[in-house]
Amino acid sequence: MRIERTILSNLMFDEEYARKVVPFLASEYFNDAAENVVMRQIVDFFTKYNKLPNKEVITYQLNQMPNIRENVVSESLEIVEQLSDTKIPSKEWMLEQTEKFCKDKSVYNAIMRSIKIIEGEDKQLSQDAIPKLLQDALSVTFDTAIGHSYTDDVDSRYDFYTRSAYRDWETDRKSTRLNSSHSAKSRMPSSA
Repeated sequence: MRIERTILSNLMFDEEYARKVVPFLASEYFNDAAENVVMRQIVDFFTKYNKLPNKEVITYQLNQMPNIRENVVSESLEIVEQLSDTKIPSKEWMLEQTEKFCKDKSVYNAIMRSIKIIEGEDKQLSQDAIPKLLQDALSVTFDTAIGHSYTDDVDSRYDFYTRSAYRDWETDRKSTRLNSSHSAKSRMPSSA
């Protein structure tokens, strides 16, 4: 089974998986037109209703799509019928494979677009945009633990900030006192 079909099955039947993966999926990762349509229908339903669709819902939606060729609709219906709740032994493995799939597809798409830019077929971007395209493609990751978490370890951060603020205040107070006494001594007439 192709990884795309495994991803679609897990999107359809595994809510935990879907919650982790949906924010990172892009329709351009699915080159097959029928798989792309099925993926978009699942993701759109999940995003709108915050729950997984079932086969009947996706089948109904596919039959209601007016602007799609009949062969794509029939292939999409076949795909939906073949999707099953296959239990993957390791959810971590499935997430890793999906992340790898997304990154590989993103890099492939960026390279293909770069070729079109170089050959002059893509008039929207100049060759200066190629490094950014590749950088964005290489940065595809499911890791959401990037940046600061302002709610983790609040007590120790509060202690650190208040302690350092107190130290700064105390240092300023002492230096002000020293500067005041120094300037007071310099204003006193000398007895010599």
